Amino acid sequence: MLNRCEDQLIHESDYIFRQYRRPDLARIAAHPTNDAFFKLMEYLYQNRQIVITLINCSASDLWRKIHDLVAVAIGTHATDQIDQNFEITPDLARELLVQNVMTLLKYWLTQPTVITPTGAYQVFIKSRTLSPVDLAQELAANKPVSRLD
Repeated sequence: MLNRCEDQLIHESDYIFRQYRRPDLARIAAHPTNDAFFKLMEYLYQNRQIVITLINCSASDLWRKIHDLVAVAIGTHATDQIDQNFEITPDLARELLVQNVMTLLKYWLTQPTVITPTGAYQVFIKSRTLSPVDLAQELAANKPVSRLD
């Protein structure tokens, strides 16, 4: 049963990434409905209880499988512009991007009161443009950057 639930969630998530494009930061605000990450958020939101149950189940491999789908969706083109003299390799840069997405998704889905996928997507897009320095400055100023709760 566990495998069947995971397989269904992964199959649908994979389908989303094959059918829809990645975010284009230049034009996202106007039309997020054709974006793979927005569609993934809608899907995870609709299946939130099952996803949370599987995330918390030690026998489940769902979160790693979603991680792998996100890594493929981000692809190598997201890290192609890294200066070759920089000490962060493209593989590490990609993993940092993927971990950021995964952290945001998990935090969003596990809140006692979950905002809509549209609200979560707006936070997701905003987070794509923030550096850790930006986040630290916002934290030091005690200002919320965006709200997921």
